[in-house]
Amino acid sequence: ELLCAVNGCENVFILEECLEHCGIHSELAAALRMKDPSVNVHVMNLGSQYIAHGRLSDLYCACDLDAKSIADHILEVHQCEK
Repeated sequence: ELLCAVNGCENVFILEECLEHCGIHSELAAALRMKDPSVNVHVMNLGSQYIAHGRLSDLYCACDLDAKSIADHILEVHQCEK
């Protein structure tokens, strides 16, 4: 269903609350590219750094997974394509 939902999209953003080498983003990106080789897949996750303890909102902000960081990244990708 997910592959059908993004059918025809130029860019697909995968957001995961996991480390870079975990999660399903690589398998999902491969499936998306097999269906449409021209799709650009952008992955945002926690990266590979150590995640400290703290308030969830602060941690999301530190890892660029807060709403503003996500929106800024999407806008940046969109503007670079123009």
